[in-house]
Amino acid sequence: VSAAIETARPSIDAKSHDLVVHFAQKTLHLDGDPVRLAQIVSNLLINAAKFTPATGRIELALRAIPLVNGTSELEIIVRDNGSGIDPDLQPRIFDLFTQGGQNLDRSQGGLGLGLAIVRSLVAMHGGTVAVFSRGLGQGTTFTVRLPFAPLPAQTEPHEKGRPLIGRPLANSIRVLLVDDNRDSA
Repeated sequence: VSAAIETARPSIDAKSHDLVVHFAQKTLHLDGDPVRLAQIVSNLLINAAKFTPATGRIELALRAIPLVNGTSELEIIVRDNGSGIDPDLQPRIFDLFTQGGQNLDRSQGGLGLGLAIVRSLVAMHGGTVAVFSRGLGQGTTFTVRLPFAPLPAQTEPHEKGRPLIGRPLANSIRVLLVDDNRDSA
């Protein structure tokens, strides 16, 4: 989430938007590609910044949602008080090259790929994405739901406050990574 906010920050600051972030009270674990997960959130934040007038408000909220089967999902909500989406466009908003409220000059920029990418990345992580807007001028809410990852079993007791990084987990494998560039490795 921090990486996503950092990526979207120039778009948010360019129009002096108020970004309000609400985090869950506990640590939430997902099994996914951190770069792509950040891309999901940053695309939604940049989209909100693009279609929210100067000094508007953008909210980002993360919370755990319990499901009826006893499991939980992570819910990511990006809400703005921007230009909204016409109800007729909402069913197609995640399609490639779909853009609302623009004529051919594409004055807001972009190619209409961001939300299609979001839908694809969310699906690859086993989740869903939805949009809601009451209509033009009424703001927009995007809701992403992703399944939580089960916590891995540990082979040795975990000392409180000591990170698990570099410690073997049950059913783990060892990987040797060799590269002449430490950052790439």
